Amino acid sequence: MASFLEIDRTNLYKQHIQASKDAELIAQIKAVWLTDPTYGHRRLADKLGFSKKRIRRVMRLYQLSVPNRPKQFKKVNKAKKPAPLNLLKDHKVIAADGSKILVTAIIPSYPHRVWAEDFTYFWFQNRFYYLATIIDLYSRVIVGWSLGIRHVTELMVEAIMDAIIHYQPAAVLHNDRGSEYLSHKYLLLCDSLEITPSASAPGKPWENGFQESFYGKFKFELGDVKRFNSDGELLEAIASQLHYYNTERIHTSLRTTPLAYLQNYQEPTKLKTLGNSLITGVIDKV
Repeated sequence: MASFLEIDRTNLYKQHIQASKDAELIAQIKAVWLTDPTYGHRRLADKLGFSKKRIRRVMRLYQLSVPNRPKQFKKVNKAKKPAPLNLLKDHKVIAADGSKILVTAIIPSYPHRVWAEDFTYFWFQNRFYYLATIIDLYSRVIVGWSLGIRHVTELMVEAIMDAIIHYQPAAVLHNDRGSEYLSHKYLLLCDSLEITPSASAPGKPWENGFQESFYGKFKFELGDVKRFNSDGELLEAIASQLHYYNTERIHTSLRTTPLAYLQNYQEPTKLKTLGNSLITGVIDKV
């Protein structure tokens, strides 16, 4: 029959072989989901070493999907208290002569140049628990965090102190313009650490989207906190989830874990220093 139709006999077996390969890939996907149940096709591709198209095709073929995170809507309030400018965006400042000068945005082009901070909350055993975190915008590593039962300035201060224990202070620390970040105690701490505060514009919480995105995924992957029996179990689970995020969870943008991305950073050659040395050599010869 193959000779009559002038086709290769091996074509008769291809469908069977492809089906077995797809079944094997599905088994690998399910094995990954045992430890990383929220991985979509992008991170599955990075984890297993296959193309995103192949992972997506097989998932559709077997009707597999990752549960979607529920959408969260945040009320936007107009801020009235004076706050620092958003240094992560281009902005204009007025010079002494009255002219306007354009100041370009600060880009997190290397570790610990720009940090961003925010807080979220959990309703647990008839009370709120507040989690404050600080993220490095270059590596996406959570560099510091703090958990408390009150949403106050001290919670943010503890997160900063936790960060500087492990890392050098960032040049810029960005937030969403909350009142805690505008307090005298907070601004005094930033000044003592030589950190320049930056704040989102009034009514624009998306300008701190790095933290907003992190919390949406973090709370989804942490799961329902009602399953814990005590605040100690809640604290342990949050600490474990943060450690997993930093060291094991593949970040979609980085295509590796945040900590691995940070450790792989290589400081570029200091061209300015090299240029100065060459100039000095020329002067010496003259």
